[in-house]
Amino acid sequence: MPRVTAPIGVVLLVPFLVLAFVRTAAAADFRVEGETLFLDGPIVRGDAETLRGMLGANPEVKRVSLDSPGGDLATGLALGKLIRERKLETVVEGGMREAASAAAYAFMGGDIRTVKGTRGIGVHAFSTPSKEVRAMLKQRSGDELVRTINEFERSTQEATMAVVEFVITMIGDTRIVAEAVKAGADEMAWLPSDRLIALKVATRQIPLAPDEIPDPDWAYGEVVAGLALWLVPGSVGTGARIAGSADGLAPDAPLDERERATLEAMLHAESSQAALRADVERLLEQVAPPNRIRARTMLVEPVVRSIIESVRASVRKAREAEAAANTEANTEASTERGD
Repeated sequence: MPRVTAPIGVVLLVPFLVLAFVRTAAAADFRVEGETLFLDGPIVRGDAETLRGMLGANPEVKRVSLDSPGGDLATGLALGKLIRERKLETVVEGGMREAASAAAYAFMGGDIRTVKGTRGIGVHAFSTPSKEVRAMLKQRSGDELVRTINEFERSTQEATMAVVEFVITMIGDTRIVAEAVKAGADEMAWLPSDRLIALKVATRQIPLAPDEIPDPDWAYGEVVAGLALWLVPGSVGTGARIAGSADGLAPDAPLDERERATLEAMLHAESSQAALRADVERLLEQVAPPNRIRARTMLVEPVVRSIIESVRASVRKAREAEAAANTEANTEASTERGD
């Protein structure tokens, strides 16, 4: 199989053939629980050797559960080959433990390839040179520039050939490569489970249990319950920013008395209830969260936050209008008194 290599003159370009939005050198974490080996985190060089050692030390392992955003392409392929060599099952779980990019190829090494839920595998095209690399190219000229560009193109072609040969060997079908190319380098295509089966990427699907499916009634109930938490004086509820939030923004303050009254009136109005239910059902279909846990972060929290912000804005606007009206009334009264 062709290797993804490069001469010294263009070694800085090759790292951009990694297949994921991963910008870290942290290796994947490996652990064994019973007959399952768990692989968590980005894939980097050396992980295939780590997996081989773990399997040697734990011969009882029968399956590999993946949760990785991807990483080094060559290592992803090597992991897949090793998994196939040991005839292990690979497992992903939509919204919980998913294999994206280079990790998707590791998943394809499974002798049996299981997807729980409605999704679990993400693919995308090779990355193109970053801004830094483009800047470096601009500093080169003449034959040196031509050689550098040609070498990058050659490396990309070799990587593509390696992937095609790999998927032919592992699953006997190259259509997943076309899906990756179609997604582009900047977007991740999360294919539904039935499509993964059709493309031979997965061999079986395990459906979610009834209490794991984010149906409309459950989603609406979660939104209403999340909003109700904001009605407790001095408290913040679902969707609130708290101190130390990753976004670095100031934490949310509780609703004041007037804001709580406005929210409570909205929750009790039949017209508002009907509109909210319709919005939740539409968003549920649009967002398509793979399970209830992901639905909370993908739908419930954003909807609740949006409503809370709308309530605050409505009360703020009403107060501003009242303040303006009071100012106008005071001005008129002053004029009448001749002040």
